[in-house]
This record gives sequence, C-alpha cells and structure tokens, in this order.
Amino acid sequence: SAAPSKPMPPAQVEAVYVADNSILQATTRGMALRDAKSMNAPQKDSGVEWGATVRGVDEGDGWLRLSDSGLYLPFFVRGHRVLVRKDLQGQPAPPPDAVRYMVGAHSSGAVAAPT
Repeated sequence: SAAPSKPMPPAQVEAVYVADNSILQATTRGMALRDAKSMNAPQKDSGVEWGATVRGVDEGDGWLRLSDSGLYLPFFVRGHRVLVRKDLQGQPAPPPDAVRYMVGAHSSGAVAAPT
C-alpha cells in the first residue's frame, strides 16, 4: 500500500539578501557566519560585511542557509532585522514578533478535520 502523503513543506526559494545594519547600528564590520542555527555557533574567521549581498534560502525559522557554503546567517539580531531581500529593499519590514507569529501560524499544520 502507498505511504500516506505528507503535506509539502513551503517552497524554499533562493534569493539575494543584503546584510543591513541600518536598524541594528552595530559597531562591527559585519556579522559572523554560523555553522548551525544558533547565535552561539559563530565562525571565528568568516563573516559578511554590512552592505554586502549573499545568496541563500530562507529556512522559514529565522535563519538563511547560504547557497555557496551551507552556513547560516540570522535574519534578526537582538530583535532587529539584519537581512533584507534585495528585491524588497526599501519596503518596511514586519517586526520580529509579527514574523514569528506568521511563521508559527503558517507552519502549525492545523487543519480542521472533515466532518
């Protein structure tokens, strides 16, 4: 018998993002790449300078997986958005709470059972 079909995950689309320090106002030259989806897993000698572009896939959980290396960058640092899709630059970004709410609502998989 055929295995029950699982719902398809959201399409993961590759896009170009800009490392944006305009809101965070960090004094660093850029932000470190991560080996894992953790702010505590920075790479010591690799990063992205503010204003630079990176290509990757939005994992839907607050992290961007870079296409070339498979390493990660966070979309938010200390509650401030630091990655902006290049084709959406200049548009207001939703606050982190709204993003978390949308992600949670979208990925909950709650569907009313047929009666």
